[in-house]
Formats: sequence, structure tokens, C-alpha cells
Amino acid sequence: MKKICIIFSFLLAFVVFQASAISAAVAPSGGTAISSSNAPNTKPEYAFDGIFKKSSDDNAPFWQSAPNKSTKGNAYIGYDFGLDKEVTVSQITVQQHPTAGFSVSSVIVQKLINGQWEDVGTYDVKMYDTTIINLPQPITAQGWRLMANSNVLYEWAVIEVDLGIQDITTPIEPEQPSQPAGKHAFLVVTMTTGMVKEYDLPMSDVNAFLNWYDVRDTGIGPSKFAINKYSNNKGPFSKRTDYVIFDKILTFEVSEYTTN
Repeated sequence: MKKICIIFSFLLAFVVFQASAISAAVAPSGGTAISSSNAPNTKPEYAFDGIFKKSSDDNAPFWQSAPNKSTKGNAYIGYDFGLDKEVTVSQITVQQHPTAGFSVSSVIVQKLINGQWEDVGTYDVKMYDTTIINLPQPITAQGWRLMANSNVLYEWAVIEVDLGIQDITTPIEPEQPSQPAGKHAFLVVTMTTGMVKEYDLPMSDVNAFLNWYDVRDTGIGPSKFAINKYSNNKGPFSKRTDYVIFDKILTFEVSEYTTN
């Protein structure tokens, strides 16, 4: 059975698991195990290694929150699969440590959507035992975590969390606008601030810029010109537009070329 070390603060000592600790869950692949804090010699990865404690003789590894910290609303254990993954979950199994003083009675299940953690629901969990949490429906999110919803006598210790993953998908990024074939040019604009902006554009866009500049030079027309950033559309954007201000332009240069 896992040993308890009590030195001023109460800590559960990490004991290397033996062959008797049987794997009964599927450990997540890719992404990162996350936690609010870690007690010495414990890591959040230990709660996602697929190893449940099967008997009192099993020395299955576990995660434990740091000592001397309030657990309710602060301590959490979870998994972030990364920006390029969406994971569908409908059932979560959590096994808390069997030693008295190291279990919570309730958790808040949270999902990670667009960089923000959102509550899915609050669930009672068996102290010092294993609980299966059934979500109201299959839910897809980038990450999942269990937030402690009650305090403990010492620290919160979790042997295993099985997310019961149903599906893992990679979001499809919006198709980037492409440049039409034919005559193109590099438009290099030097601003009065010394900043240099370079755009790779079809000649139709360059000619539109030149016409706008000539008209605006007579005092007529809008003070700014919109430039479509075809070749520099980084990130999940359907379109990126740069705006140049007439009275901020010092010089500009046009270098033409042709594409097939």
C-alpha cells in the first residue's frame, strides 16, 4: 500500500508501481497533463498513465496537490490535447487515493473551449474509491479537467483519470485566399515612421493602390487604402487586411513579376 510521510505538512510519498498494478484505461496520446500544483515527487502525468489501483498491494503512481493550499475551487487535475485537437468525451472515471484525508467529495468537470475553461457540471465522487461520471451528452473540447469542489484534511491525491475518449479530431482551418495567376508585384511601402511594409499582390491590386494614391494626392478620396494580405494570412482567419494611411506614406516601390 502506498506509504504516507508526515513531516510538518502531510505528504503522500511516491512509490514506484509494481507489476501488480494492472493497466485498465487508455492513456491519452499527445497533449499535456495539467494540474494546479504538485506535491514533491508527484506529477500530473501519473494520473493519466492508464494504471488503476486494483488492490491494497498495488503501488500505482498517483498525482497529489501541493501541501498547505486550499483545494476547493483551486486544486485541479486535467489534460490539454492542444490547439490542433478536439476530443469528444461522454464519461470520465476518476480513482482517488484510498488513504483517509486525501479525497474530495465533489468535483466540477470543466472543458477547454477557445482558451477558456467552462463548467460542464458538478458531480459527487466516492471518497477513497473509484467513480464513473456520466456527462449529460457527448461533449467535444480541446481539454478537460476536474476541479476540487470540497476541501480535504491534507492534500488531494488522484491515482487515475480515464477520460473515456470517444473521438479525436483535428479542426479544419479555413481555406486561405489565394492569389490569382498572372502578373504580380511586390509593393514596398516606406512609412514616415521608418517602418517598411511589403506586400505580394496581383497587379490589379497594385494598380488600384496607384490609382488611389494619385487621386488622393489631389485631395480627393479616402485617406486610407485597404490591402489584402494574400501571402501573409497566418492563423485561423478567413481574410486579413492591412490599411495604409496616405499622409503616413514616405515612398513606395513596385517590382513586377509573372506567375503561371
